[in-house]
Amino acid sequence: MIDYALIKLFSLLPLKRNWIVLHSLPDFSDNAWAFYQYLIAQGYNKTHRIIWLVSQPEKYVQAENVRFVCGDSGHVLLRRDYYLARAQFVIHTHRTPIGRWRKNQVFINTTHSASQLKAMGGELKKTQWRNQPNYRLRCGEDGLRKMMKNTGMPESHFLVIGMPRLDLLFEKKDCLSVLYPGHRYARVVIVLETFRQNRAFSDSSFANTYGINIVRSEADLKALDECLAKNDTLMIVKPHPMQDLSSIRMDSLNNIRFLSPQELCDRDIQLYHLLGNCDALLTDYSSIYYDYLLLDRPIGFMISDMEEYTRGFVVEDPSAEMPGPKITDITALTEFLDGVARGEDGYSAERKALMDKVFKYQDGNNCKRLMDFIENYPPQSGQ
Repeated sequence: MIDYALIKLFSLLPLKRNWIVLHSLPDFSDNAWAFYQYLIAQGYNKTHRIIWLVSQPEKYVQAENVRFVCGDSGHVLLRRDYYLARAQFVIHTHRTPIGRWRKNQVFINTTHSASQLKAMGGELKKTQWRNQPNYRLRCGEDGLRKMMKNTGMPESHFLVIGMPRLDLLFEKKDCLSVLYPGHRYARVVIVLETFRQNRAFSDSSFANTYGINIVRSEADLKALDECLAKNDTLMIVKPHPMQDLSSIRMDSLNNIRFLSPQELCDRDIQLYHLLGNCDALLTDYSSIYYDYLLLDRPIGFMISDMEEYTRGFVVEDPSAEMPGPKITDITALTEFLDGVARGEDGYSAERKALMDKVFKYQDGNNCKRLMDFIENYPPQSGQ
């Protein structure tokens, strides 16, 4: 209540067109991080004030015209309220930092993927629109229509200009030697699954004991580790940040390493930089595979609990939108890994067709397009 009163008070002051607030979960990551790096690299911090809302501002190195401000502490946050009341542009990766804002402010949600398979929480009532961001970023017509269907919001609430973090896929950064000093594997496969359970709700009755939904027993785990050893392959398993990890065994084996968001943060590595280091992706219904299409590398879909997945899908036949083998048991999983090791890839044409359907832009200029929108705001009629 005090924060909202302060924001209302500060809102009596003029808006600052050249102030940009950034907010991400986890702190200093994801689309907001990628956009920030672009702003610094292009020298926009010389003409704009950039404000980062983070949990521990003292952890970050101050740059010219950049402010790191406490964004969530359970206490009254005077500096946060001041900047949120006066900055014209707020870029955020998840929920909005505040529930309501000034009429001429622009809140942009970067969203999480180019498109999606999973259904969301249902259409929003028009009475809820006021608390929704002014814009959500989309990458093309496919993702736009799905998000409109999921939310019930009109096309005017979306920007089809791409997502900043996709630019990282076009950069080359050695992440493996930082994460795993002495790494000498011939290839790397990353496992990125969606969450099934968290403290609030459950999307599947299947309890993913080993963090890889195909692995159902110690025997499966042993067979997988032996297959990886034979193929000189490292498997990186990164659980979804929303997944309840209490029931998952995350004992790293010789060829299987579990990776937490904190480890990435501690080593100053962004997930999308790491994706560029991986020779193949293993996933399930996670929308990240749409983004991985830009790399044109093999994707395996582990769908052993599709019938138990209660959230549902936004497309009638999700398997038709999975350009890779459908893996339902440990034998199929090891066959996929054997094929990756041999350089086999029978799904390149399917991936290309889906990529063309999903992406209006297939380049590394998403940050530029976002900044162009900010600099030219408000958009002209018809744009």
